[in-house]
Amino acid sequence: MLNLKSIESQEWERANEISKELIEKPKPSILMFIFPFVLMPFIQEMRAYKLKRELFLKEYMYIKNIVFEELKNGWDYINIEKNIRIKISKNNVHEELYKCQYEEAICTLQFFLERVKEKEMRKKEIFTLEKTIEILNLKDEALELSLKLKKILELKSK
Repeated sequence: MLNLKSIESQEWERANEISKELIEKPKPSILMFIFPFVLMPFIQEMRAYKLKRELFLKEYMYIKNIVFEELKNGWDYINIEKNIRIKISKNNVHEELYKCQYEEAICTLQFFLERVKEKEMRKKEIFTLEKTIEILNLKDEALELSLKLKKILELKSK
């Protein structure tokens, strides 16, 4: 029997670990205790850090959450596949990207149902990230962050 709660908590743990490595947490300074006006920028940095982490977790877990939701509904494999396709393919603007996300979702579903190995699912994750970088033509900070994420994912999938 599929232990969905266990798998879901493991994926959230992994996502949290990755976000901690990817997004740098602001460090408090001794000056904050001496000069209280230095505290305001630190508080703003902490808010930004929290929002970045929340956004990352939401984006990273997007496909997995779709699969979890469908599995919790108790659909059979074919209906889950159809529902995933409907939820992922929003428009034709980035059709190739949606195709990659759909394939990743199906691979994730197959992993959760123990039809493929975790390594294969992780490879699909990395491939989707590479395609995202290529299709969206990321630049500057977005490209730098995506490449850092790719490196972290590659290290964690070994």
